[in-house]
This record gives sequence, structure tokens and C-alpha cells, in this order.
Amino acid sequence: MSLLLACLRSDPNGPSERSPDGSTPTTDTSDTQVSVTGDTSPAAGSSGATGDTALPPDAPYPCPDPVLFDEADIVRHTVNPCVLDPTVTLCMEEPYVDTHTEGQRLHRAYFRADGERREELLLFIPPGPGKHNSTLMQWLAYAGYMSINVGWQTDPIHGEDDDASWREFVYGTGTIPEGDIGEHDALMGRLDALMAHMVETQPTEGWDHWWTEAGGMQWDKVVLVGWSDGASAATYIARDHQVAGVLAISGPKYKEWLPDPRLTPGGVHRLFFHQGEGMPDETLAFVVEGLGLDPTVVDADAAVPPYGDAQILTTARTDFQAGFCTTHQAMAMDQCMDEDLIVPYLHLACTLTESGP
Repeated sequence: MSLLLACLRSDPNGPSERSPDGSTPTTDTSDTQVSVTGDTSPAAGSSGATGDTALPPDAPYPCPDPVLFDEADIVRHTVNPCVLDPTVTLCMEEPYVDTHTEGQRLHRAYFRADGERREELLLFIPPGPGKHNSTLMQWLAYAGYMSINVGWQTDPIHGEDDDASWREFVYGTGTIPEGDIGEHDALMGRLDALMAHMVETQPTEGWDHWWTEAGGMQWDKVVLVGWSDGASAATYIARDHQVAGVLAISGPKYKEWLPDPRLTPGGVHRLFFHQGEGMPDETLAFVVEGLGLDPTVVDADAAVPPYGDAQILTTARTDFQAGFCTTHQAMAMDQCMDEDLIVPYLHLACTLTESGP
């Protein structure tokens, strides 16, 4: 496979974001093949993804060929939560100014401009700023999803496993020692503000298929993908809402709320983690039982799709191109992921809404 992903990690002209202290500009890992807009307008020459390109609900969606990935036309929008609502936290401090291309926690929307789209919206939940997950987001968009990488308030998360903390992180209605995040600043509040903005500013892209002012998120049409703490957030949301599918990457681990009654059935959950991350057998058994999964684990490096239809995949692949890389980051972070991981990720993305055993 020759995907040349190295070229996707070094665009000198991509939008930049400030470091967490608001002082040092850092380059966003944009991609040379991605058309980038900061005002959420479709890229020049792109038709965008309109309602006319949606597949009928009963039509099978073909999984794209990994080898042809570098030929895809993928559009990216960036939206700043602080521009949408200046009262949220993690905004720029003087002399820097928040814009839709400059900020600490930008939202990013990815989609293919050259093909049909899936019925479901894909919501990716990162464990932090989310600005180093561009390669993974492109792979997910290549699979046919309108995809969002949500910029949310994760700074208070320090490994909590109690329900009250996660209700605060996700909904802003729980309690944490650091004080209230608030409903407008929590994940759901930021997501609602983003979706309202996309519906208003991009009426031809079909965002109202997944969010309406009267009904909010249409969770039965949403696929959740979360990495690390984002995996915990994804499985937490899937407890409270029946979603179309869940892919938990490098998580969740022990959470006291995991075995609670869940609205999303176990059959549409998938796990993917690195063999070097250290998932103890007892922790994996807890997660498997809590989510209602088939316990079969398949090494994706030693098998080929469909991996025996397993719900749990592992890998030992890495491609460390930076000193900060770890096996944990090798699952989702630019400059750390092996390009061949596109194969299991496309398989997972393409089969995520199919019920398992």
C-alpha cells in the first residue's frame, strides 16, 4: 500500500492554533489534499455534500478501497466555539483574537466532496484539543461520513470514573471539584452551538438531517468515535441515547457507570486498542461485560477484513515520526500512526452500524 501519508502531515499553509496558554502559535496538522475553509464555506470548485448525494436508508454503502485514499477530495471546515459563544472557556487572551481558523479548541468538520455520503453523522470525541487527529478524520470521512471533530472542555478530566463527574463533562449538569463547567460550555452545549451554526450557514450540506432547533441531535442517526477520554465520553453518551454505532479507541477503561442500563445495544459497539497500551485482562473483561460485547479479540495485524466480524481489534503497529509519540498516541495521532491502520479503520467505519453477535 502506498498512501504517502507523510505529505498529509506537513502543510505549511494550513490554519494555525495557539498553544494552550494562548502565547505560542503552533501549526495545525492540515493536509495537502484537504480543502480547508475557516468560514465554513465549501472550498472553491467543490460542490460540497448536499442532500441530493445522500444514499437511501436501505442502500448498502460500498467500503472504499484504501489504495485510492490519496485520490479523494476531502473538504474541511473549521469553526471556533469562542466565536459562536464568547462566554465559553479556553478562549484566546490578548493580544490574540479568536477567529474560525485561530483558537485553542476548534471544531473541525470533514466530508468527501467527490462521493455519496452515509446516512449517519460521525462525531469524533478527542481527549484534548483534537488538532493532531487529521489523518484519522480523513480516513473516517473517506468512508463516506459527514464527520465532526468536536472541540470541547477536557481540562478538568483527570481519570474520574464516577457518574457525577462525567455528567458535568458531557452535559454540564453534574459536579466536579474544580467547579461547574456549565451546560453551555460542556460537550453537549458546544455541540448544539456548532450544529445550529452549520444548519444556518451551510443549508446545502444537510446538517439539519442530524440536528434541528426543535429536536436537537438526532442520536439514532449519529455514530460516535472516541479516543482515550473521548472513548469514555462516547460510551457515556451511548448509555443515555440510542446511537447508530460506537467505536471506542484506547478506552474506556474502568468507569463505575459502564454497567448501567444502556440505550445503545452492545452489538453496534466496537473496541480498538494498541497492544502496547496495557489493557489488563480484568479491565477488558469489565468493559466487555459492561458494554455487552462478544469477548473475542482479533489481532488486526495478523488478519484481514472482516476479521471474523470481531467487535474487538488490536494492533501493534506504530510509525513514530516525533519524540512525543507513544503506543497510545499511535492509535489516533498524526506523526505516530502507521499508514496501514487505514485498513482496519475503514473496516470498522464501514461496518460500525451493523449489529454484532
